[in-house]
Amino acid sequence: MKTQALIVVAALAACSALAQMKSAPVWDLAKDAGALSAELKAKKSLPISSAAQFEIPCAVIQDFSTFTVFIKLKFNEVEDRTQLKIFDQITSDAGWSFSIMNYGRVGSPMTLNVNGVTYNTGWFRSKPGETHTFTIAAKKGLVVVYMDDRVFKRCFTTVTPASTPIKVGGSGKNMPEMKGVELLELKIYGPKEEFWAKGEPREFAVGYKGGKGWMVAVPAKETKNLPRLLYYGDSISHGYSAPLNKLLKDKAYLYHWSNFVGGFSINEKAFNDVATLAKYDMIVFNNGLHSLHWTPDKATDEQIAGVTRAIVHAFRKGAPQAKLVWLSTTPHTAKKGPGGKVSATGERDPIVQRINRIAAKVMKEENVDVIDGYGLLIGHLDLASGDQYHWKGPAYEILAKAIADKFREVTGAR
Repeated sequence: MKTQALIVVAALAACSALAQMKSAPVWDLAKDAGALSAELKAKKSLPISSAAQFEIPCAVIQDFSTFTVFIKLKFNEVEDRTQLKIFDQITSDAGWSFSIMNYGRVGSPMTLNVNGVTYNTGWFRSKPGETHTFTIAAKKGLVVVYMDDRVFKRCFTTVTPASTPIKVGGSGKNMPEMKGVELLELKIYGPKEEFWAKGEPREFAVGYKGGKGWMVAVPAKETKNLPRLLYYGDSISHGYSAPLNKLLKDKAYLYHWSNFVGGFSINEKAFNDVATLAKYDMIVFNNGLHSLHWTPDKATDEQIAGVTRAIVHAFRKGAPQAKLVWLSTTPHTAKKGPGGKVSATGERDPIVQRINRIAAKVMKEENVDVIDGYGLLIGHLDLASGDQYHWKGPAYEILAKAIADKFREVTGAR
């Protein structure tokens, strides 16, 4: 019963989405694809796979700045570690593509690639037999991805026209293809109107800008004279993002770059692009727990210091006006013990301490301020999530407060 109810809800969402469009589609799988249209009429669905791949002429997209695509799919099987490429027109740094990966119980991330830049648009979970409608709407420099009328991500970018046909179906490199997916509907609308979901606000707080090797959450609009903060880090930075935004609401414009450097060289162009994206007053950064493979036998002190110093220099070169602040890496914790609580550090915590010690020396030499994230949480292991890396809400609030306090000190914001 529950699954049937979900299918009904998805179907209603799809109807309401299509109802927003007043003009006729410029291309409709139901009538513009020859034999495929006849097959769709007879069978009510088409398989979507590499074996059943088909192409849509490039000319169907009349204006790459403004178009809307509706794709209705039914998921019959949900397997671990598979991928479904729904649309693909990427040619080097032009065109666009849209795909879904499945990680089983973890969920499925949707990925939009525009002009060679990948935007991870969000996660969802689908059960066998469920139907979902996906919408990609380009609106004069704003590209938005929807699922069943739900907004997933807004990207500030204009699609650069590509001259190749749009391929429907397939999978990514070294990734098994998702099986049993049926294509129920596919419509493309031209530039006569922009798609906005019912009730979707035309004004919003955050969008995304991206380039080769980077994607940053940015303020949708800056209307006040407020200082700017860029914070850089891995999933820990996602954890303290909400409380940090709350603490600095109406006091600052926040930019968030979720990234990490796992090797011993950095993408200097990506760092330069992000550092020059806005005139930041402060940049707080951490290279995070993704560096736990830097054991003494695999990474020398000099290598760790080198990549840490390179990050400092890259931010300083691109944003010389900004105060740089390093956030030390948080503890690696043990798994949950009896009663579901964490009471000890993990086996990799000595690696965290070594990286922090080396990085702290670099910061002293480079005259970079430090927020001791490790010290702030080592006495609160009970706030660890239990997966050895992440934390519960109160721990992220501690980190957010420390960053907000430092930002106020640097900028004089109240």
